[in-house]
Amino acid sequence: MSLRKFIAQNGLDSNSKTITNVADPVNAQDAVTKSFASNASNLTSGTLPAAQMPAHTGDVTSTVGAVALTLATSGVTAGTYNASASTTQSITVDAKGRVTAVGTALAIAPVFANITAKPTTISGFGITDALSTTSNATIPLVQGNIGSATLVTTLTTANQVLDSNSSTAYRAARYDVQVTSGSSYHSCSVNILHDGTSAYLSEFGDIWTSTALAIFDADISGGLVRLLVTPVNAATTFKAVKTLVNI
Repeated sequence: MSLRKFIAQNGLDSNSKTITNVADPVNAQDAVTKSFASNASNLTSGTLPAAQMPAHTGDVTSTVGAVALTLATSGVTAGTYNASASTTQSITVDAKGRVTAVGTALAIAPVFANITAKPTTISGFGITDALSTTSNATIPLVQGNIGSATLVTTLTTANQVLDSNSSTAYRAARYDVQVTSGSSYHSCSVNILHDGTSAYLSEFGDIWTSTALAIFDADISGGLVRLLVTPVNAATTFKAVKTLVNI
């Protein structure tokens, strides 16, 4: 095939191509073919070789000659960022939905009034050794205990037991006693001390509205130091607050 015919068949403008070695039709044809193949706008089918792929930049990147695209990093350190029941973290996101920053964990301090389902008892707050509200409760002290005692009687029997405590745990006891019988009242203080065999009692500070309503005594029985009362009237109520001292 002549060079002129090849150019005419391929729609080439001979004025726009530099053809060398026109005297050699074969080489001239090869030069035109190479010139034609290097112009990508003339490609209508086939696959561009991977080595000819350009580098892509932006939100996704690639290297020259690589077909695979890689999502660009946002600058945030990879990891798991968890908030907890007591802390929270701020997350910064850009317009494209990428996380660009993670804030420092901050402690949560909610306003108490905004908390729903608040506990209504001490145990509801997780306090398992709460102060008891039952009668004659005991409060532990470093060197003893504080407690209370109550006796309601309809008899005038002598030496009824108002209270008792371990003789091996406590050496001394102090009682503030209130006695009520009808509209008459009697108040006094009682100290008890023991030596393991005998109990000793001191009564002082007696006050009454009409007359003394009881006689007090103490003894040791069955390993217990007991505060004993003898009511003057049949219907009498004794209430006492006590402080015990350890041995």
